[in-house]
Amino acid sequence: MVTQKQKIAALKYLISRSKDENRAFEIGKRVLFFLLDSSQGLTQPVSVTLTEKENGYEPKSVDDAAHSLGAMLGSSGTTHLDEIMHLSGSGLYFSFIYGHYDENGKFSSEGIFGEKPTNAPGHENDQGGLPVRYTFWLAEKSVADSCGPGKLLPTPTFAELMAINLRITGLYPALEPTPETIKIA
Repeated sequence: MVTQKQKIAALKYLISRSKDENRAFEIGKRVLFFLLDSSQGLTQPVSVTLTEKENGYEPKSVDDAAHSLGAMLGSSGTTHLDEIMHLSGSGLYFSFIYGHYDENGKFSSEGIFGEKPTNAPGHENDQGGLPVRYTFWLAEKSVADSCGPGKLLPTPTFAELMAINLRITGLYPALEPTPETIKIA
């Protein structure tokens, strides 16, 4: 019988090997690892919001995370993340949408179809200085208002997210680097 720990290790392995993300820092993969690690063994729906100019995130890094996840979820890619999650049997799926939960727990995607921003020239999803922000879920449903935040996680700093090692998945522990073998440049 396959354990939840083994399922997560296999998911991480497939995500880490995805060719659908060609963004700097592979930030989308790191967001997925963060959600998997926070889901209590694929049993707890979780979400996290990345917002530009908060916790060290620049508009491009927030955008890259969303575009990367979109590529891994899309049917024109090679990862087919929805199908992989279905095979896990957890009933949880990855999704994302532009916006965030406000202080009252209501989802706001204000600015999604707005005019060009004042703080990030050319960005298509900002209106009048609103920050670029995306919320990412590992949840039963993929629409913000219907799935709720699940457990809304504190946003990791950009540095914390970048510290997630995509080469350590747990699937082949004997072949993976350990803290002792990882050289710091």
